[in-house]
Amino acid sequence: CLAFLVAYLKGGVFGPKTPQNCPPLVRGIDSNLSDKNTGTRIVIFTGAYNNVIDGVSRTLNRLVKDLLSSNYRVLVLAPTKEVAVQEHYGTILSVPSMKLPFRAEYSVTTGLSQCMRSELEAFNPDIVHIATPDVVAPQVVTWVWYHTTVTHRVQLLGHCHTCVKIAIISYVTASIGLASFIL
Repeated sequence: CLAFLVAYLKGGVFGPKTPQNCPPLVRGIDSNLSDKNTGTRIVIFTGAYNNVIDGVSRTLNRLVKDLLSSNYRVLVLAPTKEVAVQEHYGTILSVPSMKLPFRAEYSVTTGLSQCMRSELEAFNPDIVHIATPDVVAPQVVTWVWYHTTVTHRVQLLGHCHTCVKIAIISYVTASIGLASFIL
């Protein structure tokens, strides 16, 4: 709910009203397959893909690799860095983000811009998979609700890989030296 409120206050549930310059798509290994494949169109939203190496980014990269090799079209919405930390599969649409103050290797997204919504509309996904519950997640959910019609039903799915409340508490307490007392 807080993420939804922040998203609304930062420009509405659909993001800023004025078009912005879109970041270029970041092409990875086998990204040309996504353009050639004719199967189901899938969008994956995540906070960790090629910008950090962890269990989430490695698992999602394997998922995209398998989807591409099975004739699915895939577009990943994720924060990126100037220089990627790892090679990735598929195509990324870079989501604006900011670094977490106590875990600089991780980023939290800051909103879904008008140009990103336009890219989503052009891609016309059949399935949207949310893998990170941050600021953009409720905006993506609202986008799915808005774009589901009688003739084109967009399926929405998600998974939880980290208990965010516990992660935040452990990161904050560790950064101020209280981890040994609380954990």
